[in-house]
Amino acid sequence: MRNSALNIGDVMNVNNPHAIENFLTSGSRGYFSLWTAIWRYYFLGRIIAFAIAVFLILNFGFFGWFFGFMVWIPYWIWSLITLWRCAPNTQWPILGYMIRVWVYCEAVFAVFNIDALTLTAW
Repeated sequence: MRNSALNIGDVMNVNNPHAIENFLTSGSRGYFSLWTAIWRYYFLGRIIAFAIAVFLILNFGFFGWFFGFMVWIPYWIWSLITLWRCAPNTQWPILGYMIRVWVYCEAVFAVFNIDALTLTAW
């Protein structure tokens, strides 16, 4: 089991000059607990990234689409990687396997149904 005691307060230390780099790499290396990865980065983070992307699309026309995708697509990929890598960081191993199946299904759905990923279905 990886270091599940590490939380965002430890990573985003104001004395650390590379705080945002450590935040991004800590998630993609799987240092967060599964609950932190699910609630903070998968659900809440996606809502915020989606809201920013929609705001850019609605207010900046053609360039808004480009900048909206530049916010949404990388965050979507990063959140899936973080969720996959943090899946073992739980007390219940079956939950980690269920989360990995969910991530796999979401990635396969996005590949074969690109409209859902690019917001054109909305």
